[in-house]
Amino acid sequence: MKVKWYVILARFAAGLFLSNSVPHFVAGVMGHPFPTPFASPPGFGDSSAVTNVFWGAFNFAVGYLLVFGFGEFRLGLNLQVLALGVGGLLLSIQLAWHFGEVYHKKMEKSALYAPSGLRTPVPTLRVAGHASIN
Repeated sequence: MKVKWYVILARFAAGLFLSNSVPHFVAGVMGHPFPTPFASPPGFGDSSAVTNVFWGAFNFAVGYLLVFGFGEFRLGLNLQVLALGVGGLLLSIQLAWHFGEVYHKKMEKSALYAPSGLRTPVPTLRVAGHASIN
């Protein structure tokens, strides 16, 4: 059975959406803020955990519809599965680069960042009526 080109394109797009659903949903379920298109600036600022759960679920739903809403999907060694996997892999690599850059920019702004890498902050002891002791 010959598969139409738009079905292959839908499977590729499904891989993109399914791959994008994972970091958002996981970060949200863990209670962590994470960048979304709704943050300021979009894709770099953090959105709430709840926003990420919804964004991850939305991406999963779109990916699911693109897999099962266009033609007949069959698991196995075929062009549809290849397109799905390539879409997911390509976006996963792009997400790793993007969110790695976002993370490193945030760390550069953090007080815990040192040129040699992360360091453990020195606790400050404050005693009433006295100067801080490090």
